[in-house]
Amino acid sequence: MNLYAIVFLFYEVWSVKKILLLFSLFSLLITLGVHFFLIHINSYVGMSGILYGLAVYGALWTFFKQKLVSILILIFILIKLIIPDIINNLMGLNDILEDLYILTEAHFYGAILGFGFYLFEKNIYKI
Repeated sequence: MNLYAIVFLFYEVWSVKKILLLFSLFSLLITLGVHFFLIHINSYVGMSGILYGLAVYGALWTFFKQKLVSILILIFILIKLIIPDIINNLMGLNDILEDLYILTEAHFYGAILGFGFYLFEKNIYKI
């Protein structure tokens, strides 16, 4: 799922301010998480953790309006977080990703951040 798909699917959630704020915060917090918790990683370049966070955030906000879409996206993300190798194999991505190391921990951090910011905004502070 790419940024355009996330914005299109959950268009009623987003404003330019919110996307830029969450994108910046997720980027910073995922990078810090990788730096402090995954000390064996020397460098990290990627945006997939941010996309996971935005997708979870958008799916949770639109859950009661677009229940089926939100449920399907959340289930897919949950399965992808739990068993990424099986999903990559089913989608035929193992050959393409053979020489790359995918930092699935960044996906997990992004999903947790999306869930956390949803709870924060829903219960404490409106962004």
